[in-house]
Amino acid sequence: FATVIDNISAKPTIGTRYVRTGGTDTDNNCTQISTANGSPGPCATIAHAIGQASFNDDVHIAQGTYAEFGIPLNDTIHVSGGWTTNFSAQGNPAVTVIDAGTHSFIFDVAPGAAVRPTIANLTMQNGNNDGPGGAVLVGNFAQPEFTNIIFSNNQGTQGGAIYAGQNALLTVRQSWFYTNTATVSGGAVYAQNSTVSLEQNTFISNTAPSGTNGNGGGAVYMNNGALTAENNLFNDNEAGEDGGALYLGSGQINVWNNTFVSNIAGDNGGAIYNNAANGVVAANNLLIQNTAATSGGAIFVNGGSLTLSYSDYWQNSAPALTGVTEGTGNIQVDPLFADGLFRLQRGSPALDVGSPSTAVSVDFEDDARPADNGYDIGYDELAGCRAQREGITQPFGSIQDALAANAPSTLIRVTGICRGVNTYEVNGQSIQQTVFLTQSFTIQGGWNNDFTALSDVPTIIDPEDGGRGFYITGNIAPTIENLTIVNGNASGLGGGPADEDAGGGIYNDNSSPILLDVSIFTSTAALGGGFYNDTGTPIFQSSPAVNAQERELSPFTHIGQNTATIAGGGVYNHMGALQMDSTRVYSNTAVNGAGLYNNQGAIAVTNIVVYGNEAGTHGGGIYNNAPAATFQHMVMYHNIAGSNGGGFYNAAGAPVIHNTIFDSNAATSGPAIFAVGGSTPNVDYNYYYGHTGTAVIGTTAGANSYTGPISPAFTDAPGGNFHLLDTSNAIDRGNPAIPVASDFDGDPRPSNQGPDMGADEVVGCLVSLNGVIYGSIQTALNDAEPGDTLRVAGTCSGVHPYNTGTSGGCGGDTGAIQTTVHLTKSVTLEGGWRTTFANRDDITTLDAHELGHVLYIGPGITATVDGFHIINGLVSGGNGNGAGICIDNAAPTIVNNEIYSNTATNGGAIYSINSLAVIDGGNRVYSNTASNGAAVYLNNATGFATTVQNNFVYENTAVNGGAFYNASGDNNFLHNTVYHNTASNTGGALYVAANGPSIFNNIVISNTAGSVDGAFGAPGSVPDIRYNDFYGQDVDFGGTASGGAGQLDVDPQFTNLAGLE
Repeated sequence: FATVIDNISAKPTIGTRYVRTGGTDTDNNCTQISTANGSPGPCATIAHAIGQASFNDDVHIAQGTYAEFGIPLNDTIHVSGGWTTNFSAQGNPAVTVIDAGTHSFIFDVAPGAAVRPTIANLTMQNGNNDGPGGAVLVGNFAQPEFTNIIFSNNQGTQGGAIYAGQNALLTVRQSWFYTNTATVSGGAVYAQNSTVSLEQNTFISNTAPSGTNGNGGGAVYMNNGALTAENNLFNDNEAGEDGGALYLGSGQINVWNNTFVSNIAGDNGGAIYNNAANGVVAANNLLIQNTAATSGGAIFVNGGSLTLSYSDYWQNSAPALTGVTEGTGNIQVDPLFADGLFRLQRGSPALDVGSPSTAVSVDFEDDARPADNGYDIGYDELAGCRAQREGITQPFGSIQDALAANAPSTLIRVTGICRGVNTYEVNGQSIQQTVFLTQSFTIQGGWNNDFTALSDVPTIIDPEDGGRGFYITGNIAPTIENLTIVNGNASGLGGGPADEDAGGGIYNDNSSPILLDVSIFTSTAALGGGFYNDTGTPIFQSSPAVNAQERELSPFTHIGQNTATIAGGGVYNHMGALQMDSTRVYSNTAVNGAGLYNNQGAIAVTNIVVYGNEAGTHGGGIYNNAPAATFQHMVMYHNIAGSNGGGFYNAAGAPVIHNTIFDSNAATSGPAIFAVGGSTPNVDYNYYYGHTGTAVIGTTAGANSYTGPISPAFTDAPGGNFHLLDTSNAIDRGNPAIPVASDFDGDPRPSNQGPDMGADEVVGCLVSLNGVIYGSIQTALNDAEPGDTLRVAGTCSGVHPYNTGTSGGCGGDTGAIQTTVHLTKSVTLEGGWRTTFANRDDITTLDAHELGHVLYIGPGITATVDGFHIINGLVSGGNGNGAGICIDNAAPTIVNNEIYSNTATNGGAIYSINSLAVIDGGNRVYSNTASNGAAVYLNNATGFATTVQNNFVYENTAVNGGAFYNASGDNNFLHNTVYHNTASNTGGALYVAANGPSIFNNIVISNTAGSVDGAFGAPGSVPDIRYNDFYGQDVDFGGTASGGAGQLDVDPQFTNLAGLE
């Protein structure tokens, strides 16, 4: 008998085919990724998969080396390599290799205009053909596309890698041709009367060694047809005869933005040889150090015509150009390559001097063209500026071009590095700057390359020391946002009061710009190294910090490392109304006013950090020479003056200097502040620390200022983090009469009990009232109306003074108390909110830090207090009542709170006097301490009754009444669980001093006392005790207290008493 093996598979109509080393071709149409469930899985060979594929199918080839050759491509099939073994992701072309082993060519593309295969992301090596096309043979009229292919070590007679037949349409993009050889012509590519497009390719060390006349093209040989060559690199290619890189027969030829380096011709045309093509356009090309043994080290024209324009040809063998028509824009200089890939470096003479008529929109690595102020020469465009005017799809290569465009929108988005300067004439003088701004535009940096999203990569304006970054002039109000200006230089540009060179980074001429998240670095002028304002009204601002990571970096507007040879290293304000908020001014230098110099300007400064600046004479941080100026909530750290005023020098006027931290500044006199005689600065509420000698000279430090040995406790001042620690001595010490609504992070100010000194407000409390966010409950209460709800998040801490108007009760000995919150409006206080106020599932804490009451509720108030942790109240003395909550002739509702760690004489957690309060619904009252009534103390006259119900009261400690103390009043104690409270004297759970409170439906368990662990009634009192469970005490009742009807003494069997459930 005979065995027949059938390897033929029926083709499905369409589908992706898979190839993997170790696969199988037997009975396999290659459509399965894995061998699961009896599937054959991927095929083993590329040829079999392509043979199974139908029109427009994909063939995915996994990583590995495939020893194949002579693979027919007879249809429009899409072949791609680099795939992982499970075909889930695609790597680089080097991981999928087709190795012909020098047996034959690799792909045979069938003739016909309908044959349009695409081949991508793989390596073809060691192809060898005794005829044309060492790796790929393209048939007549076929239209293949090759993308991201490595052609290596292939050899053929014509076209060491690729041969394109008659009327073929060949496209090769982003591919590499290495060490391919043609024994006749076209070391890498040979085109026989074809149309060829070569884009973003690299040709290195390809050869056509034949010395026969008419042969050549070390990389490419065009035997008639049409060629477009753009953004290609030709390096170290060699022809034995003509055209070390390109040999042009005849046809339509365009050679744009290519780089030719070190190519060699054995006869003529070291880089390019034109045999007969007419009207060849060669523009924006670099032709560097190419060699021809006979003539035309760069280009040789034997017949036809070739015009070279906007190109750089340098150090080619002489004569460099033979038979070439030179157009405009050519140069002969070292292009200053940055690396072995022949990219351009900054300062290259090939930057921005290419032809403006080019249609090439990207470079070899897809960087946009043009960048900055023009097209670069060669295949590389130094990544630079792209500016998109809203409403215009195509980006511009400079902000200035975008400004000049015709469009209704005034928004310009910018990405990249905008280098160089433009020249404009102002008042008869030529001035240079990167951007000349005369309209109220918004110029917004920080965008990604395709303007789809904002990115973390800075957008840079770099005049390269050739002028200013910005010149802003006219009655305009532009917004400049998220840009970094570097290397501005005002040398020779004038602009100062006596025509001194002014404004190295930005010069503002009587305009009103908003500068948001703008940084100005390493710029130089005589006045205002970073920024100069001439009679304008500029505003510096920073965006709010939205998370902890951003807080470490904020504020985001920086003026640093600038130099003024006279004054104002960072900023110089001349007779303008400059506003500066949330800005860092640091490491600037000048003779006077290294950080900021104010000359006769109405300046308003808040929340800025001025540090590490150095003046040769006066004003290391700030120099003020103006009658009206305000400086509030600043940090002045480690600034140095050679003479006077290390932090602040006041030459004239009466500026306000409040709420500022002066730390470790240095000067011969007045290391913090120096005021010239006759000036009258208003100095108060400041913090002085770390200075040698008297901190303030020429004026007073201020009655409300701090001068002493306690550090202000920055998070990391040497590292530039000037946030205050929670333990800082500068917290809540600022002047409450100067309203500044936020700090340098955008956090609300004040927070807790008052504004902090310095630029940072320690975030504790956040309060939402009618959509407005506050940093203090008390500040929000000031704006609230009766009936409003205040939603509270975070930790609200500290205390403030409040005069209740009456001593005794909640008023202490004098009526003047200290409290975290005084509640004198009938509102709802709602805790438990997250700081976003989207969910109510967090902890909100009111913390008095043992400095007074936590919450005082004033007369007549019917407020609701719901969902807080009320802690660390401390009041003492004979009138030390209600450390947690003190209810003064009011009728509030207290629900769902945890009240603990409070200490008082009477009512450690809660004290109520003459009140109709309801303490109800899920309160937990624990770990409080008092002499009487550690949890609740009720002191009500006739007609007042407080209701205490549905609370869990446990582990409180007193002398009398470990949990409750009824001093007076017929109050109600209903449905409470009272557990494990302690009285060192009497009434572990309850002490009734007078009257007849109702005590119904409570569980009283495991309380202890010196005598009477449960409830004790003093003589004359008549407590009504019914329907309770007293369990686990040694003595349940004493004095006038006794269990009435419905009394139990049984284990209540809690779910988890040890876990306080």
